[in-house]
Amino acid sequence: MRQVHHDQLLKRWLDLCRHIGVQRGHSYYIALYRHLVHYYNHPGRHFHSLDHIGNCLAKFDEIKHLLNEPDVVELAIWFHDAIYEVWADDNEDRSAELAMFFIVHLMGLPRELANKVAYQIQRTNYFS
Repeated sequence: MRQVHHDQLLKRWLDLCRHIGVQRGHSYYIALYRHLVHYYNHPGRHFHSLDHIGNCLAKFDEIKHLLNEPDVVELAIWFHDAIYEVWADDNEDRSAELAMFFIVHLMGLPRELANKVAYQIQRTNYFS
């Protein structure tokens, strides 16, 4: 696993927000990123961290040209481990709910997109 530089993750997040049509501009994108990062920075996170997200995104970059909806998959990667409690068995469902809230209410994007992202996140449970 490679060490991820968090300034690279921020740049990637900013590019994604612009690409998928999040309104309100650069400073709002940064605020969204900081809010999401808050979840990944909880104490006790070892594997389910921003480094993990960065590594997932690097693997995604190798295959995204094969996907019909790469934006859905990239958003799912960003949110798939946002909620993680080692004792809980509903982390994927809670992460999917957080993604839905972000995508619809904070990012102002269609519920259809949020539903697709949530579905992908919920399927990650099968690989845990």
